[in-house]
Amino acid sequence: MVGVFSNSGSADFEVPGFSIFNPLVGYSRTYLDNDKRMGDFCNSNCVSGGGEEMKVIFDVDGVLANFSKGFHELTKKMYPKWEPLYPPNEAPFWDDYCAPLEPNKESEVWNAIKKSPSFWKMLEPLATDEEFGCIERLSYQCEVYFATHRVGTAVKEQTEIWLQRQGILRNTVIVTPLKGQVADAIKATHLIDDKAGNAIYTAYHSPSTKSYILDKPYNRFDHRIVGRRVIRVGNVAEFFSHLRQEKDWRE
Repeated sequence: MVGVFSNSGSADFEVPGFSIFNPLVGYSRTYLDNDKRMGDFCNSNCVSGGGEEMKVIFDVDGVLANFSKGFHELTKKMYPKWEPLYPPNEAPFWDDYCAPLEPNKESEVWNAIKKSPSFWKMLEPLATDEEFGCIERLSYQCEVYFATHRVGTAVKEQTEIWLQRQGILRNTVIVTPLKGQVADAIKATHLIDDKAGNAIYTAYHSPSTKSYILDKPYNRFDHRIVGRRVIRVGNVAEFFSHLRQEKDWRE
């Protein structure tokens, strides 16, 4: 049995096949057996093929959290007659996530988000339980960061609570729009994002960082023209498969 201490100072306990209760967020989550939940990668040492310790940055919204759906739901509450032109996460262009919402109404929705003490921590997850399980295990093996450009009330705390609710009890959240600069500053080895600009900029601004983009309709571009250094993956599990291929497998 492994004891894990929450930010409140009280201990949570993780037992494979059982559930844990985090008193900080009042949230109970069932954990599956490690072999079923995490796979081979999560049982490996977190050392790259060159002997370098991994430092991994995860974008939050659009990769782990379903911001688009949360924005749609809030917009619908504020403007019941509004109907989205595209389903959540399916817009063909980045700025069409709330089309055809008028600019003044879009601003009002964002104002509501900024004032909310709970919008960010109540978003539905995009990643699977198994993927969150791998991230949690990874956070005990090497440096894992969660970079987000969220705005509003206590966004860092809201994000930390949200991650804890997904079972990631150890999390380092960085609130910044400058993900490429952050990757370069901390000498990140890997980054995964859903915004094409972030992935491309990181690949060139921080050459030591392998930059990955989570494939979405709104972030597709010709890799032959821009972003040759950016690696496109279909989901977080595929991202872990790439990490796995780079590992020194040591018991």
